[in-house]
Amino acid sequence: MFSSAGAVHGGPPQARLLEALKCEGEGHRFVSATSNPQEDSNEIQVLHFDEEASSLRHVASYTHPEAATAICPAGVDSDHLLTASPTGVALWKLQEDLPEVVSEHPDPGSVKELGQLAKASIGHVTSLATQPTQQEPKIAAGREQGVSLFTLGSLTPTENLEIPGDPRPHVDRQVRRCTWDPHTPRVLCCAYDTAAILWDSRDSARPTQSFTAHKYGATDIDFNPNRPMVIMSAGEDRLVKFWDLRHTQAPIRVLAGHTHWVTTARYNRFHDQLVLSAGTDGAVNLWRVSSISSSPILDYDGEPGMKTETMDSKVNTYDDHEEAVYSAAWSASDAWVFASLSFDGRVVVSFVPSTEKYKILL
Repeated sequence: MFSSAGAVHGGPPQARLLEALKCEGEGHRFVSATSNPQEDSNEIQVLHFDEEASSLRHVASYTHPEAATAICPAGVDSDHLLTASPTGVALWKLQEDLPEVVSEHPDPGSVKELGQLAKASIGHVTSLATQPTQQEPKIAAGREQGVSLFTLGSLTPTENLEIPGDPRPHVDRQVRRCTWDPHTPRVLCCAYDTAAILWDSRDSARPTQSFTAHKYGATDIDFNPNRPMVIMSAGEDRLVKFWDLRHTQAPIRVLAGHTHWVTTARYNRFHDQLVLSAGTDGAVNLWRVSSISSSPILDYDGEPGMKTETMDSKVNTYDDHEEAVYSAAWSASDAWVFASLSFDGRVVVSFVPSTEKYKILL
């Protein structure tokens, strides 16, 4: 294991949430949030990574009422953010004209108030996802034993997708992660208990598909952005699994690279040969899954014109964190940059190794 960090930022502790934001200018934007149920006010930080200067600085800090349980870019503008809490969902407007960088020593007291645009009091929400459509996207809010759907125009739930009751759930009754299918935007997939559950949002009566994904709790779900009918799941069994939704009796690939719970698994949005996983063991793993990607990587086999398929493998383990890593996110601006967040508030920006990058591009 070794460090390939581009930059490190020390943020407030008890941080669990990290997402990428669109950046209008040069560089990369990320937003992090704390989730401390013992505090009346938590904190959201907007971070800017300058690749040329190898600097990661916080651009703005905001107070957030209650512990943040999920965050999600609203999808309309780069300055709109959805957050979830134990009491519901809120839509916020970040500060206008955020500066590209801040001073070397920002004022620690410069924590601003978020501008609340709307709020829905629908109880404890644990996950958020914005539908990948341009016109009036639906927002999915995972909660206890179901998902509420609403639009940004009105945070009043328009539909409720209910999960059939299990009198003895293995973990809990909370939807830990929900995500929309980029190929069929009306389809929603959720990580719930030990299962992956799918709905067609046009028919909220019952799930269209459900299968056991992990022996213990399923913690994350992500769709392959380039290959339809393929998803990736992460779980408390320390595994990352890949599934063909047409045949879910067994996974098509299993990655075992963590010594404790896997909290996050994310596909690279541009190159589905690359995936990230992060866990409570403090490790962030970068994987090559070429064999089940939309475009397998080929290597020259020593003879001119002869190529063989590159094997799937762990590309790197990034060990820059000292505590459990609860979130990781690919940059919204670049395919080769990603960030990770540990419980102590440390945000680390890292790079895909250039050797791996050229295998994909050449």
